[in-house]
Amino acid sequence: MLYQQKTLGPQRSWVRPMTEVVAARVENDEVVLDLRDRMSGKVEPLHCDLVLLGTGYDPRMPWLVRDLAERAGIDEINVSRSYRLDLGESAWGALYLQGVNEETHGIADSLISVIAHRSQDILADLLTRRTGVMS
Repeated sequence: MLYQQKTLGPQRSWVRPMTEVVAARVENDEVVLDLRDRMSGKVEPLHCDLVLLGTGYDPRMPWLVRDLAERAGIDEINVSRSYRLDLGESAWGALYLQGVNEETHGIADSLISVIAHRSQDILADLLTRRTGVMS
């Protein structure tokens, strides 16, 4: 996808390595992330309509997810078949997890070779939640 954007333009997504999200907020229907460059320490805002966060591979549930669950009062982390963390009925946002669901999604969950299938499940869920049409 990134290659297609570079050749066909316009580029709409980027990979931001060595970057830490230090704050997040919603402003005028946009997600605004405050990003800190780990090399320079500089913090700058990034306005987005969609955020995909790659945390690297570690089979344990990420600290960020455990912390979010604790802050949201979620006692047990449950992930749907479409890889969405159950945040409760009142949540308008969604958090999708890949590579840490072996217990519920099977041994192939951490395999890169099936990432396209996982991505298809996530995209279908995103579109269903956005349009409100259940498939």
